[in-house]
Amino acid sequence: MERIIVTGCAGFIGGHLSSHLLEHGYEVVGIDNLSTSGPVVIDELRAKGLIFFQEDIRDAQRMKEIFLDVQPSCVFHHAAYAFVEQSFKDPENVMSINVTGTKIMAELSAKVVASLVYASSSAVYVNRASPLKTTDPTSPTSPYAESKLLSEKVVSEVPDLLSIGLRYFNVYGPHQSTAYGSVIPAWFSAAKNQRPLEIYGSGDISRDFTYV
Repeated sequence: MERIIVTGCAGFIGGHLSSHLLEHGYEVVGIDNLSTSGPVVIDELRAKGLIFFQEDIRDAQRMKEIFLDVQPSCVFHHAAYAFVEQSFKDPENVMSINVTGTKIMAELSAKVVASLVYASSSAVYVNRASPLKTTDPTSPTSPYAESKLLSEKVVSEVPDLLSIGLRYFNVYGPHQSTAYGSVIPAWFSAAKNQRPLEIYGSGDISRDFTYV
């Protein structure tokens, strides 16, 4: 049975990913410090077979111990500080989690696994007009976006590592929190509570949504 590490396993995307992998017969080792996610997701995943470590990805020594013990065949790195607006208030913490944490994951993956799939963001682009290509200009406008673009650079500089960075666009789906300011859960919440669906501006802005 293939063993896979998923960081940020209690988060929205990481939780769905972990559940999907478990349902398809993989042995999943999850790492999350539960700073923005509750234990409910972990309890549900544990019931499916998740092996869970409540740890901070910036603890390089502890991460090394887990990697060497687990010996995974692949790593999905989805642990991150993902609050765009709040990132302006605490940019140092954003950089620490998203860049330093990612660097640790990349270096360990290179030594133990040689392959890494990690979460970047569409926020790195100058604008988000459709369609976009990976070669289009990047110009982050928030500390969060800056950290994601810098994390891509950090990963690309790690030798002997096969890596794939995913610039997610407007991911939505079941169990999504309104904490990230996502319009889909905000509208669902409004509809459920019989409130108007709030639209900013003229209503002409379009988005490409990605089902989780």
